[in-house]
Amino acid sequence: MDKDGGALEWSRSHNSEFSYEKLGLLNCACRSQDLGPSLLLRSYTVQPTDSHKFLGVILDSKLSFHHHVAYALAKGSKWVAQLRRVMRPTMGTAFRLAKRLYMGVAVPGYLYAADVFLTPLRYLEGQTRQHGSVGAINKLNRIHRQALIMVSGAMRTTATDILSAHCDILPFPLLIDKLCQRSAVRLCALPQSHPLAKHVARAAN
Repeated sequence: MDKDGGALEWSRSHNSEFSYEKLGLLNCACRSQDLGPSLLLRSYTVQPTDSHKFLGVILDSKLSFHHHVAYALAKGSKWVAQLRRVMRPTMGTAFRLAKRLYMGVAVPGYLYAADVFLTPLRYLEGQTRQHGSVGAINKLNRIHRQALIMVSGAMRTTATDILSAHCDILPFPLLIDKLCQRSAVRLCALPQSHPLAKHVARAAN
């Protein structure tokens, strides 16, 4: 960053100075509890941290995405609370419009970059235990269930699969599958001139 022809030289030549206080330093290590050394950039020292938000995704030093799951859970709860406000029994919005609001606004909001921090649930051959982001998906499924109850107007004791069928909305694990598949198809359809094309081809092989 501070070498000749690096980012700092580019920022000076383009009159676009970096805001050092927004920089974050993550030292990724699977087993070490130490945050690692700090980074000195000219006269500013970037201190290591256990998590940092980058392009809307909270990364942590172990890449477990626990921080981002908690962030998505809080964000989804806020969206459901807003839906509850507009779906009052009197003078509230219609159920069909509430479904559009949830699927068109809330889901893209709290499941942004789901293909990054969630792994779809799978049963591996010869095993009975589910693999993937089981805990995170179960937590986020609570938000999904609350939204289904509001959209359908059903009782709170109604089974989740019945709610999904009546609302014509995919069950939450299948919704995650759909989002991840959409991202995978988008990556596979990149032109060869795209910077990520060779990395996608390498991952596919």
